Amino acid sequence: SWKLAPFNDPSFEIWGLNELYLFISQIQGGRYDRWFELHAQEGLLSDAKRSNAAPDAYIENLKKLTCPIYMQRHWDDIPNSLPYPMAQICEAFPNPAPGWKPYLTNSISYMLALAIMEEFVEIHVFGVDMSHDTEYSGLRPSCEYFLGLAVGKGIKVYIPPTADLLK
Repeated sequence: SWKLAPFNDPSFEIWGLNELYLFISQIQGGRYDRWFELHAQEGLLSDAKRSNAAPDAYIENLKKLTCPIYMQRHWDDIPNSLPYPMAQICEAFPNPAPGWKPYLTNSISYMLALAIMEEFVEIHVFGVDMSHDTEYSGLRPSCEYFLGLAVGKGIKVYIPPTADLLK
């Protein structure tokens, strides 16, 4: 459902993650305003393998992005990288279990938490198709948890009918 995103509507802020920029750049008018690559360095190498790119090529592509890139930390060789505000997210979304961190199991959950913390009035989720019979089935509950928090805070949430979230 990522192709349904309103890339050409300037009233939307478009967020993307991992290697999706390779596909967005193929859409006429395809744009993005913030990027998320939240894997540890070992994860970046895994993403490179998944997209059949050499690890160095994947890092080189990240260096070319002109928008803010949220990462676990700032990388000097990726100029637009900035650390994801984990401390603020932990404070904003404490887990009720003593000593536990927020219920963040995947990059989408991190993105949703940031959007909620920044008090967006609407969140539209495209391209997040986490069916039960895939590797993502264990990650889906965290996304649905943050979508529920968003709705509870009065944020309008839109999920395309073809997506599996909240079903």
